[in-house]
Amino acid sequence: MTGDSLVLGPGESRVLDGIFVGLGGIRASMDDYTKYVAELHPSPVARKPALGGWGSWSLYYVNITADALRQEADFAKANYSPAGLDDFLLDDGYETHWGSWSASPMFGADLDTLSQEQATSGLRPAIWLAPFYIAIDDPSVTQHPDWFVHGTDKKLRTYNNVGGDYAALDVTHPDARAFVVKAAQQLRAWGFRTLKIDFLFGAAVEGVRQKPITSLESYSLWMKTLREAVPDVLLVGCGAPILPSVGWVDSRRVGSDIAFSVSPGPRYAFYASAARNALFRASTDAWWSLDPDVVLLRGDAITDADAWTIVVFSALSGGNYLLGEGKQTSDLRRSMALSRDILAIARDGIAARALDMAAATDSKVYSTPLFVSTTAIPHLWKKTSADGNHGALGVFGWELERYVAQVELPSGAQELVAPSAPGPTQKGPAGGKRAVDLAQHSTRVFAW
Repeated sequence: MTGDSLVLGPGESRVLDGIFVGLGGIRASMDDYTKYVAELHPSPVARKPALGGWGSWSLYYVNITADALRQEADFAKANYSPAGLDDFLLDDGYETHWGSWSASPMFGADLDTLSQEQATSGLRPAIWLAPFYIAIDDPSVTQHPDWFVHGTDKKLRTYNNVGGDYAALDVTHPDARAFVVKAAQQLRAWGFRTLKIDFLFGAAVEGVRQKPITSLESYSLWMKTLREAVPDVLLVGCGAPILPSVGWVDSRRVGSDIAFSVSPGPRYAFYASAARNALFRASTDAWWSLDPDVVLLRGDAITDADAWTIVVFSALSGGNYLLGEGKQTSDLRRSMALSRDILAIARDGIAARALDMAAATDSKVYSTPLFVSTTAIPHLWKKTSADGNHGALGVFGWELERYVAQVELPSGAQELVAPSAPGPTQKGPAGGKRAVDLAQHSTRVFAW
């Protein structure tokens, strides 16, 4: 989104974006800013609640099949639904190629049948798509070249995603808009009331369209088109420019993936990066529910203490809480994630704020572990309920060999202690002033 230009004739003018100036602390100023932006860009529909349940991507990646999905649905119904986690996300891998948003023959079942099976069992079917891109070998690309964004050299503006090339649809072409609307409405008709829409920057690629608009005008028109096509569907935004997405999605990914197919289980650096992104983007809960990526707990590359950290920061993020595996993780770690006390502080739409936001900064602007191994993260995370009567404080050791925090907790506060064996979380009184001592990677959490 760097190549747009506007040429103004004599007497023409264009209103530029405003500048917001906040006086006081960083945390309060960020909250003031996001609330102000929310007032300028209200959502056309009421925000839908944060998701809670299971997602397929970080377990199966593109290798998901209908049989595997059915087995996971049975496990989710037996283990996650009793905790109120009923959302069930088919997160890519079902389609023949991007732009063909139906099940491939290799997948093993049609989407309509699967969504009905899930709904009948009490699950809420959800599905992934990249609505604004089409694989360049799809017939529509050669049959309808005018549907797509081109460069000034008249070649297709394409995007490569590790093995595939995709063309960007042109929102100013009515048939391109109709293609996207039909796909979204078809998935809704098959029973999917949640769409995870990904690679949304495809709606904002710069280039030549049927009508001369900028890339971000294109983005706004595409999001408006999709929102109006399925107004009752919960939209999870992913791979999206942040500010232009305000008002259009119900929840939004706030960081990079927590795992990759070449390294499929959780690793410290990846979940720490996810935590950092969730915390520094906490104020965007004025716009949507945060999505810090799935709660991923399996494998021996992390310890049980690491697993507890993942569970705690995911819950304190207050947004989507999707478990990234089923029987593949231990009973102990699963009991951490399904703790009634942990779930009580999750999914309320309110993200924890850092009490020590400026105390743990570093020079790495983009902290994904694909490029850097560690990142600095604030240690004290606090969230307060909308009515102010309840709250939680998470204290994280992160990479420090030892971390000691002096805190003051309400008289009714209790510490939620990670179970050491499968079973409920233990609790103990913790009110008043106290020193909280932590070893490296450990976490302690208090609720009231």
